[in-house]
Amino acid sequence: MTSPPRSASPPPTGVLGGIEPNAYRQAEQAGRLSQDIPVNQPTLDTGTQALVVAALAWLAR
Repeated sequence: MTSPPRSASPPPTGVLGGIEPNAYRQAEQAGRLSQDIPVNQPTLDTGTQALVVAALAWLAR
């Protein structure tokens, strides 16, 4: 797996979700990041739980 190209916007959250760079840039310039850009925490929590369950199932074999 290769790394994504560098940019001024934050990186996507792996394969669990991400933000369109132009939308992030516009919200940042307008000072509206918390209002216009969704919070990643629920996505990260769900993804982490899914990875842990998969790992535990694999290790239990």
